[in-house]
Amino acid sequence: MTRTQLLWLFVWIFLFFLILCIWNKLQQPKLDSPIHTQTQQIEAPTKSVQKEMYFKVIKVDEKATISGIVASQNNKDKIIDAYGKVFKEIDYENLLVEDDVKENDLVNFFINAADNFSEFNSGYITYDNGLLEIDGIAPYPIVQQSLEEELSAVSDIKINNTLLITEIKTASSPTTTKPTIENNEKSAIQTDINIQDDLNKLLKNKSVQFFYARDILTSDSQALVDDIITILKKNVKTKIIIAGHTDSDGTKENNKKLSQRRADSIKRYMISKGINESRLQAIGYGESKPLVKNDTLKNRRINRRVEFKVIGE
Repeated sequence: MTRTQLLWLFVWIFLFFLILCIWNKLQQPKLDSPIHTQTQQIEAPTKSVQKEMYFKVIKVDEKATISGIVASQNNKDKIIDAYGKVFKEIDYENLLVEDDVKENDLVNFFINAADNFSEFNSGYITYDNGLLEIDGIAPYPIVQQSLEEELSAVSDIKINNTLLITEIKTASSPTTTKPTIENNEKSAIQTDINIQDDLNKLLKNKSVQFFYARDILTSDSQALVDDIITILKKNVKTKIIIAGHTDSDGTKENNKKLSQRRADSIKRYMISKGINESRLQAIGYGESKPLVKNDTLKNRRINRRVEFKVIGE
């Protein structure tokens, strides 16, 4: 190889490396850009967007249909249990649990409102996008009053309550004279066993119910107690025990206190209707005397009861 040829060889090698370096320089930003972008994406703080709680319960006949989203299985179970206690049938297939849901005080409101809602003839309660709506028809003002009491514990929520109260007024019964001893002597005096049979027949397939976790009688149960009072007025010397029982939900201490308050509530009501206090004894047994195991909604409903036991004259 001649000297000239060797010189040209070095020139071409130099040019080749020069072009290669320039090409690498031009390509460097393109190679770094995806990595840089990816690094930025990894390091950028992620913001978790919480979903707003949604809830709706509709009553048609004796069925409650529940839908919505809540934040925990525990809250879902509490809602199902509360409505299952007061409705013959509930549909909660569309009540879902999602852990990214933002809940508020309305969870407890919907649980506590179950008893009041069961008194609706028809209607719904719903919460969506910051608005709580109550609509329907109920026959007694006490339902509205109780709902308003529950709503007082709810804050920072827009409320639209259009519940219509159509109180059923019954014709006042004619005033009757108090039966005299002479009239009582003319009537056949029932034995304690017969009176107990009358009470048992009256309460067959029926039970005295209260608003959820309270000692206030529902309207239907108030009418049932009125029928018991009628039996007692026909048997003016009969004495009874009003025995309150609960299921196993809650603590034993609270259940005993609640059952005593409920038995006392019935006693006060009977006294207000003319039954002498000396004829009534109210005892709260709490959860200590279940009829069946507290393992299903149906069984817990059976164990929540008030019994009336004749104890003689």
